[in-house]
Amino acid sequence: MQEPLVSVVVPVYNGIKYISECVNSIRNQTYKKIEIVLVDDGSTDETDKVLDEYAGKDNRITVLHIKNSGVSFARNTGVNASNGEYVCFVDADDYIEPYYVEHFVNSLKPGISIYSLGSVNGELLVSDWLRGLLKCEYSWFVHHKMYSKEVLLAGDALNVPREINIGEDLITNIRIGLSGSILVIKGNGYVYRNNPESVSKKRKLSLAYEEKFMQEMENAFGERASDFKDVLWLFKLRCWKFLVLHDVHVDKSRAWVQWVLNEYNGQKIGLGDKILLNVSNSRIAYVMLKVLGKCRKILKMKD
Repeated sequence: MQEPLVSVVVPVYNGIKYISECVNSIRNQTYKKIEIVLVDDGSTDETDKVLDEYAGKDNRITVLHIKNSGVSFARNTGVNASNGEYVCFVDADDYIEPYYVEHFVNSLKPGISIYSLGSVNGELLVSDWLRGLLKCEYSWFVHHKMYSKEVLLAGDALNVPREINIGEDLITNIRIGLSGSILVIKGNGYVYRNNPESVSKKRKLSLAYEEKFMQEMENAFGERASDFKDVLWLFKLRCWKFLVLHDVHVDKSRAWVQWVLNEYNGQKIGLGDKILLNVSNSRIAYVMLKVLGKCRKILKMKD
């Protein structure tokens, strides 16, 4: 098989602290047939100048300067400007090991459009992969993966509303997965940095956001939503529990909560989930879930 061009797209917003390590890790890949698309998402901290300097010393680098529009728009801009047959995404505060892209290319197989790093090797049915995403059995992130450019452009997969800035990768992967074919590859090579300044670390949990996110996620399935009713139910139940555990009041009269209650048909769930379904008062449920969590920690310490 002829060596394909792989585009590595990096959205950057005020990434001055980590961007050099990120870009250098991509430049130093053992697989050399790559292009690097750096999308400056309206940075205000001199990041734009650093990116331009890199473009001046490496002809594989393209820098795009756009007004601040959010990570999904920046990724989409980068993909549309790319020339590669395949695309990898790297976040500006992370970096990749030298063999990262080569590991994907060595695993290329006819008919596969999504390559995802994991703990085992094997081709998956799209339905199984999507169910695994919603059950958190597989990584939501668009990094740790290599996509064919064709599947990224299908169905406007990266066009996620800007207000969805946490969990947007899940929505993108649902859209991509519905028209893709998946191969899981055993391995890693992506180094995620626990950046205290990241959007996810600064999030303020709210019922309004979680409800918007769940709706966008369900919309991503489109006409196929009914095929995934079982895992959508479980996902919404876990979102509900997440909110209650963080002391966010969730009124049981809300339509999606009523749907969760009405669709419960004795599925195999944990004790915490059962507490949520059967305790009518949100505050009491919060206390019981907290006590349950502490009991589990104590038992684990004794083990």
